[in-house]
Amino acid sequence: MAKINTKLRIAILGPGAIGGFLAALFWKDGHNVICIGNKDSVTKIQNHGIEFESQLYGNFIAKPNSVEVLNSSVDVLFISIKAPFMNDALKRINVDCIKNGTVIPLLNGVGHGENIRDSLGPRVAIGTIGSIEVVRNSKGTVCHLSSARPKIEIASNSNILKTTLKELSIVVNSVGIAISVLNSEAEVIWNKLVRLNAIASLTTAYQKNIGEIRSNVKLNKLLKKIVQEGALVANREGASINPIKVMNQINNLPCSLQASMQRDVRLGRKSEFESITAGVLKLAKFYGISAPAHEFVYGLINQKITDLKNNEK
Repeated sequence: MAKINTKLRIAILGPGAIGGFLAALFWKDGHNVICIGNKDSVTKIQNHGIEFESQLYGNFIAKPNSVEVLNSSVDVLFISIKAPFMNDALKRINVDCIKNGTVIPLLNGVGHGENIRDSLGPRVAIGTIGSIEVVRNSKGTVCHLSSARPKIEIASNSNILKTTLKELSIVVNSVGIAISVLNSEAEVIWNKLVRLNAIASLTTAYQKNIGEIRSNVKLNKLLKKIVQEGALVANREGASINPIKVMNQINNLPCSLQASMQRDVRLGRKSEFESITAGVLKLAKFYGISAPAHEFVYGLINQKITDLKNNEK
C-alpha cells in the first residue's frame, strides 16, 4: 500500500449507491479512483461522471475512471456490490492487480469472506459501513440522505494486514468518513448485522419504515426478539453483542429509515434476504439456538418474494 501521505489508487467494485458514494468522496479528495462495473454503468460514468448530492458533503460531479475489468494495480479495492451479484462481479478483477493491495468487502450479512478469499487471495479484510442512507435515483444521481457521518468498521484476523488497515483508516477518515479498526472480523460483521438484520427483516416483512415498526407495540416486541436472537448467534460466532445497546441504537434512528432490502423485495429485485435474514436463521439452526422470531419473519418475507414471482408469470 502507498504511504499514507500520498494519494492512493483506489478501486470500487460496484459503483451503485454505496460504491458511488465512496468513489465520489475519494475522488474529491484527490485519490486516483477506478470504478468497476458493467458496460452500462461504465459508459455513464465515462460520459457524465457521478452526480453526487449531500447536505453533509455538498453537491458536485465526480469524474473517476471507470472500466469493465480491472487490469491495473491498485492499493485498495472496495467491494460494494450486493451479495446476489458478487460472484459474477468478482470475475471483473484481475487478481494480479491486487496482489500487493488490500481488499475491503463492504457486504451485508454472512458467508462472504471465504468466498472472496477463494477468488482474490489472502489479502482480504472484512468491513462494514453503517450510519448511512444513500440511494441512486432514477436519474443516476447518488443521493446521500443521512445527516451524520457514515462509519466504516474494518478488521482482519491476519497479522499481515493489521498495520495496513491502521494506515488505511487515516486515509478514510481524511475524506470525512468515520472509521474504526476492530479486533476481529466477527466483531465487524456482527456489530452491524444484529442491528441491520432486525431493521431489514422487520421493515421488509411489513413494508413499514423503522418509526412505524417502533411505534407499534406488537411489532416493537418482535423487533426486540429479533435483536435478542441475533445477539445469541453473534455470541456463538465470537462477537459479544449486547442486545440492549443494539435496541438503543435502533431507537435513535430516524423514523423515516427504510432498508435497501425492503425496497428490493418490494420492487421484485434480487435482495440480500439470503445473506441477512436467512443467513442468521441458518446459523441459529446450526448452533441449536431457538429462533422463533426469525422463523416467523423469514416466512413472511419468503411469502412476499414468492407472491411477487407468481404475479410476474
